[in-house]
Amino acid sequence: MPVTVILPSCGRFEASSSMPRSDARRLSHHPASAALAAAACGASLCVSYVKAKGEAAVASSKNIPHATLNKLFKDGLLTFELRMFVLIVGLLAGQVLIAVAFITVLASYTAFQRLMRISKALGNV
Repeated sequence: MPVTVILPSCGRFEASSSMPRSDARRLSHHPASAALAAAACGASLCVSYVKAKGEAAVASSKNIPHATLNKLFKDGLLTFELRMFVLIVGLLAGQVLIAVAFITVLASYTAFQRLMRISKALGNV
């Protein structure tokens, strides 16, 4: 049975309900996929959060110029640019779940790497 959608600026668009669903759509209804996506988001946010808190802690204890401070903890295995690259490649290849799992594991490791580097910079390790 065709479904008709009327878009105000584009006219009519008809789609059949018997259209094959992509793998990404089928996986989106799986609870483990949602949990993995939430873990990837959390790990990704942790990388940025650890960097920001580390910069603030080092700035309060040492007199370092802002330009140097901003680049001090930018290292790690999976930086922002690489996380976005992995996600884009996963989307283009149709392997979103694998890309998200990869981001989850390596972003968590990157957050830990940065945390250890910040501890050394503060002299706590």
